[in-house]
Amino acid sequence: MEAAKEAAEEATGKIRLVEPNYTKFLVNLDNDMIQRMITFEDEETRREFVGRLTGGMTTKSGKKIHLDSLHFLKAEEKFLEYISGIGFDWLLGTQVPDVPEILAQEFFTSFRFKNTTDLQKRSISFRFFGTEIRMNLTEWSVRLGLFSEEQAEAGAWTEREIGKPKAFRDFDPHAVWRSITHSKAPPFQSDQAGGFHIKIPVLRLAQVFLGYNLLGKANLTAPVTMVELYFMWCMKEQKKVHLGYWLAHVCHAIAIHPNLPLHTCHILGEFVRRNCQIHPAAGLPQLPKCPAPEDLDLNLLIRLKFLKVVDKEMRFYIEGGYKRSAVGDNSKGRVESSDGRDDGQTSRNSVVTREAMEEQKRLTEAQTSQIVMAVGSLERSISRMMERLPLQHEQRQKQSSLLPHEERRTTERPSGSFRGRHERRPSPPPPRRK
Repeated sequence: MEAAKEAAEEATGKIRLVEPNYTKFLVNLDNDMIQRMITFEDEETRREFVGRLTGGMTTKSGKKIHLDSLHFLKAEEKFLEYISGIGFDWLLGTQVPDVPEILAQEFFTSFRFKNTTDLQKRSISFRFFGTEIRMNLTEWSVRLGLFSEEQAEAGAWTEREIGKPKAFRDFDPHAVWRSITHSKAPPFQSDQAGGFHIKIPVLRLAQVFLGYNLLGKANLTAPVTMVELYFMWCMKEQKKVHLGYWLAHVCHAIAIHPNLPLHTCHILGEFVRRNCQIHPAAGLPQLPKCPAPEDLDLNLLIRLKFLKVVDKEMRFYIEGGYKRSAVGDNSKGRVESSDGRDDGQTSRNSVVTREAMEEQKRLTEAQTSQIVMAVGSLERSISRMMERLPLQHEQRQKQSSLLPHEERRTTERPSGSFRGRHERRPSPPPPRRK
């Protein structure tokens, strides 16, 4: 039935079935193509596209992890172990997307993924420069660069975890939540689970990274979802997950929820970079591009209140406040290692953030310098005004001396008088005594 439907759609020209030969798309971008990109036959899809285009929906490209900051926190090795353990290394290497915003609007409005674990079923469809395209999960993964054509032919990633968390019997969300949070944390509820309950800071940092770069989360205050908890379980247990499935799942979720911001443009950027040759027409105006990813570094983590400088030390925020160690702190004041074990070596693991303090000092000095410059400018303005006052008084006296005597009497005002309706009037004479 599905094959007959695809054949009928191909015959009518509505969908172009791309054979998995992985050749690049040649795009001659001109005004006619842009017109096709913004035109949709389906009225509901057209309204969603117009809403994204005119509703001020911001485009972002995730957040790029700053490895020097991880090295400074002594968390680089464990962080990379978590990301590699789940098999999401691809997210670490995404580049600055060279993607027009209008293409991101078209792509994320039209993307559809029929949730399936069948790698060969044509379950993905989307619009791309005005052309409708369909492909299976394997081709989608190869075109994104998750693995090569040779690996695809050899059956790559068939052994990986694929599907929603509920499909795995050995995944117990409540048990996993208890194992990674403090004893004071409430039971897991996806709409109330706060990331600050997680007692393993490096694991939480990995959760934040995946939230920004895979799930398109907007901030750290959003509750921990079931999917994020599942990812943390896979990272701790070193279970590799099929990233191509989740990339398609996320793009579909953005498409069917028009109010979601487009924070995963780096996914489309990798698809364009690996599969497209775009040739803009002569005279075509420069189209607005999706922005480059922001660095997930010390400064950003401090602004997000994930880290804080306290007593010249960098501290992670976990339940109860900012804890001293770079990797955690339990209720007894002893330090937890990055995998949750108590090693009792606070002095060795606490990090004195000289670079962070120097950066803070530099910012304070810069602000002080700006204040001093502003005060100096104000003083100079006042000095110039004071210098002009005697000159203006002298000019008024000269002008008054040139007037006739009678006119001078009417124009001169006594010292201390006010102008206009507030002008001082002479006091009436006292009443005579009888």
